[in-house]
Amino acid sequence: MMNDVLKKYDQNIILSLLDSELNQDIKDKIIHEISQNINFEKIEKIYNNRNNLSEIANIKQYKELKPLVKDSLINEDINRYSTLGIEAIKNNEYAIVTMAGGQGTRLGFSGPKGCYILNINGEEKSIFQVLAEDIKRMNEKYGVQIKWYIMTSRDNNDETASFFENNNYFSLEKENIKFFIQSELPMLLEDGNLVLKEDYSINLASDGNGAIYKSLVDSNLLDKNIKWLCINNVDNILPVIDDPIFLGACIEKNIEVGVKTSLKEDPEERVGVYALKDDKLNVIEYTELPEELRYKTDSNGELAFGEGNISKYLISIDAFKKMADMDFPYHTAHKAANYIDENNNYIISDKPNAYKFEKFIFDGFKAFDRVLAFRVKKQEEFAPVKNKEGKDSPETAIKLYLENHNKNN
Repeated sequence: MMNDVLKKYDQNIILSLLDSELNQDIKDKIIHEISQNINFEKIEKIYNNRNNLSEIANIKQYKELKPLVKDSLINEDINRYSTLGIEAIKNNEYAIVTMAGGQGTRLGFSGPKGCYILNINGEEKSIFQVLAEDIKRMNEKYGVQIKWYIMTSRDNNDETASFFENNNYFSLEKENIKFFIQSELPMLLEDGNLVLKEDYSINLASDGNGAIYKSLVDSNLLDKNIKWLCINNVDNILPVIDDPIFLGACIEKNIEVGVKTSLKEDPEERVGVYALKDDKLNVIEYTELPEELRYKTDSNGELAFGEGNISKYLISIDAFKKMADMDFPYHTAHKAANYIDENNNYIISDKPNAYKFEKFIFDGFKAFDRVLAFRVKKQEEFAPVKNKEGKDSPETAIKLYLENHNKNN
């Protein structure tokens, strides 16, 4: 029966291996993994649609987004928003979600990215410790115990959980820190065959940050009191989770999805931008932004399509749960993947030869009418640790971190 399924979906590599002199235990392992992890109907549909996602055919469909600019708020608004935000925090209606499924490969580090050690003023701190200290400050400031949800991957979940345990949860209460695992999809070779790794396991990859909604809801970890989820990437050590102004503005305006933006530094800055299409919030990736929109300016001389996506989100719990039930599109990334071929040879590839399929967290935003873009200063809220050296490196992130913490303390 398994052979019939494999034939139906043109899995010729595995069919050849199962028909070879390969060790029976290995054959059984492959069959077991397929039966446990592979929905061929689903992945065939995703594979067949891999080139049909671009929506930038007609640039006239897109309109510029008008944000609420934090620096332009008058004191009356600031005070009103702050009061609402602080009340929600004190009522334990506000929780933090950190997307931490990645490894520190680009940093030259073999473990989970959140475990990467930074040297901050001569003191060694992991990224997770830096983020935990922000939560601890909020707990002490408001007299609360904020829930912290951390999205891991199958590859790094156990190591991440052990890291927290070995570090005594960074002086936070263990019961307020919850780990949930991001869902996965198999990588496929260009011809649609599954990718088998050197140990004959199926190459499963996390299926993008858009999996956050269903993965967290299905975990059944969400506290019933929570009304707002503040979501950030693990590699931004300036998440600014203590922002009752933003929270209060979303509460007062009955917002479903709030996003923080920063004005692009120049038209060529390589960052996705927010825009409106049919009056709904969309993100246009840098590679898809036509030159006509990239250089367009508004009446103030600012870039009309310059509201950069800095991956900082505030989502109401109702909107979050709604997106958990939505059918997100899959984006295709062309990657290099080593694999076992039909002759049982292990092939090492240094060129893209396989597809990874990912959902994006912001693809669900277009389903909502009540959205808010909140413009902040990038240098005050975005200090990414992505590269070993140069731009967005530990050195540049720590510099921004210290500048802001020295200013605010």
